[in-house]
Amino acid sequence: MLLEPSGVEIERGQQYLGETTNNEAEYEALLLALRAAYRLQATHVTVRMDSQLVIKQMRGEYRVRNARLKPLHDNVRRAFPYFVQIRFEHVPREQNAVADGLAGTAAKGRGSVN
Repeated sequence: MLLEPSGVEIERGQQYLGETTNNEAEYEALLLALRAAYRLQATHVTVRMDSQLVIKQMRGEYRVRNARLKPLHDNVRRAFPYFVQIRFEHVPREQNAVADGLAGTAAKGRGSVN
C-alpha cells in the first residue's frame, strides 16, 4: 500500500509469487512499492513493514547472509538513488493488517497488481 503523508491511501497492489519464503515475499513487496512510488514521482519515502528482518537489513543493522535474499536486497539498494530519502520503520503486525490481508490473498494465487 502507498499512503500520502496524511495517511490517505494512494494505491494498493498484490502479486502472486509462487513458492517463496516469507522474507522473500517481504522483499518482493518492498520492490513493488518502490516501483510504484517512483512511478508516482515520490521523492521522500518512508517504508513501514512488520518484517523486522527486512527493516534491519535495509538499515544495515543486520547483514544479509541468506543467498536467496542477497539479490533482492541488492535490487532494493539499487532503487535508493531514485529518491531523495528512504526511511525504514518497523511496525507491529497488528498495525499492518491491510497489507497482511493483501499478502494473504496474493499468496493464495488470487492476487494481481492493481
